[in-house]
Amino acid sequence: MRQYRAYLFDFDNTLYDTSGSMRAILRRGLPAIGVDFKDSDFDDLIGMDLEQIFKAKCGDPSKAKAFSQACLTVLESSAYMSGALFEDTAEALRELEATSAVMAVVSGKQVYKIENLLERDGLLDIFDAIIGHESTARHKPHPDPILRCMHVLRLSKSDVLYVGDSPNDMGAAEAAGVDYVIVDRHGGNGDHKVDSLRRIIPGR
Repeated sequence: MRQYRAYLFDFDNTLYDTSGSMRAILRRGLPAIGVDFKDSDFDDLIGMDLEQIFKAKCGDPSKAKAFSQACLTVLESSAYMSGALFEDTAEALRELEATSAVMAVVSGKQVYKIENLLERDGLLDIFDAIIGHESTARHKPHPDPILRCMHVLRLSKSDVLYVGDSPNDMGAAEAAGVDYVIVDRHGGNGDHKVDSLRRIIPGR
C-alpha cells in the first residue's frame, strides 16, 4: 500500500477490541425495552451506534428514553476499560510513527475514554489529534468527524487514509472524499479491505 501523509483511525473494533463493554451495554439496554440480547446477534450489530441499534431492535419512540437510561448506567461506568489492543495494533502504529506520518483517532467514543485506554497502553503520544463523540454534532456515517480532524490538522483529501471496520466508517470516508480501508480480521484482502493493520504499512 502506498504511503499517505496522514492515517485517521476509527477506535472501537479497529484499534481496540471493545466488544466486551458493548455486550455489557446491550445486556442492560435491550432488556429494558423488552428485547432479549443474544450473543448470536452481536456480530450483526458491530459498527452501529446505539441509536442505530435501537432502531434496528425496537424503533418505538416511547421506549427510547428507557433504552438510553439503561445504556447510560454502563456507559458512565469503567466498563470501557476492558478494551484491549488487537495483536497487530501497537506494531502497526509504531511502524507508521517511524515514517513520520500524521496520525489521529476519529471515533464515536468519548475522548476521555480513548485517551485513558491509549495512555494505559503507552500509545497516547503517537496521535496528533483525537476526535470523539463530543467533537461534532453529527457522527458517522456523516463525514463531519473526518472533516473536523482534517481541519484541525490542516490536511487535504489526498493526504488521508481512513481506517475503520464498519459500514458507518465506509460511508463517512466516502462522504468526506478520502481514501479508506476496512479492517476485517476474519476475512480476506480485497478492494478497500484488509485482514490486518499491518497491511496499511507502506511496502507491506
